[in-house]
Amino acid sequence: PCLDFRQRMLGAAARAGGRLRQRAASIDLSWHGMSTAAATTLTIPGARRVSARAHRADLHAAGPRAWASPRPLPPRRATAPLTRASSSDATAAEETTAGSTVSEHARGYGTVVTSQANFLRVVVTRETMSQAEVDERALQLTQAMDRASQAGKTDDVAKLQERLGDEGPYELLCVVRALLKKIKQRVLVGDAVDVLGIDWVDQRAMVETVHARRSELVDPPVANVDHALLVFALERPPLEAKQLTRFLVSMEATGVPFTLVLNKSDLCSEEQKADWAARLEQWGYAPRFVSVATGEGVDDLEQELATGMRTSRLDDDEGEEEE
Repeated sequence: PCLDFRQRMLGAAARAGGRLRQRAASIDLSWHGMSTAAATTLTIPGARRVSARAHRADLHAAGPRAWASPRPLPPRRATAPLTRASSSDATAAEETTAGSTVSEHARGYGTVVTSQANFLRVVVTRETMSQAEVDERALQLTQAMDRASQAGKTDDVAKLQERLGDEGPYELLCVVRALLKKIKQRVLVGDAVDVLGIDWVDQRAMVETVHARRSELVDPPVANVDHALLVFALERPPLEAKQLTRFLVSMEATGVPFTLVLNKSDLCSEEQKADWAARLEQWGYAPRFVSVATGEGVDDLEQELATGMRTSRLDDDEGEEEE
């Protein structure tokens, strides 16, 4: 059966190949790819009807350039390239406009208190302002009062009059200068910055420079930290020694003084608190046990924050006592 099937397949392939050879022999293609056996006429729009044989003769008589050279394309019209203005260009334009319309005394020195998206909240105190900067603020508010009075907006006049007598501190909504973005200068919460182009009426400005930092935390990103609180819960969820160790090591790497605070002490027994106190004492730390729910230890912690906290490291405490 296998031999019969193979013979049948070979016979079918031979018959199919014979039919293909017969069909190819019936079509005699010329050098230009046109059939001489079925030379028909070509219809050229807007011209006389000529035969395919005469058309090939004309091409050979004219030479190869008559049919090989393509028709030259008409020159393209030159158009101006489209450009899209970037955000940095827009900020630079705003800086130029602000510098040309705002007084040179509309500047100040402040501290970044919050950061969200591309906007910063900067607090400027009266003590850091020069007399020229104080006069510039008063001038802007007085001119705004005159415009509001001429427009008949008595409510705005009263609000501006109240702000004119405000002794500070003043909070400004600021953006970062384009130059700082280009040099990848990051502005963090706690940074001491210089602001320019202050609009005291709308309370807006632009961060010009960032001063050198005394310290910096990575997570959360905060600069110029004097003292940090490392707060953990004793229960719900239960405190894990491995997680606590990781945070203690990261805080030690920053070099910032910190205090270890253990919250939810009301959910733990005295034995559990004594056990954690003994373990942390072996590590070299003296934790503060507090409970926000019951108020245990919260008042003492607030008082230490107001007067200046001491670090949780036992060796630092011993050094202070020796002094």
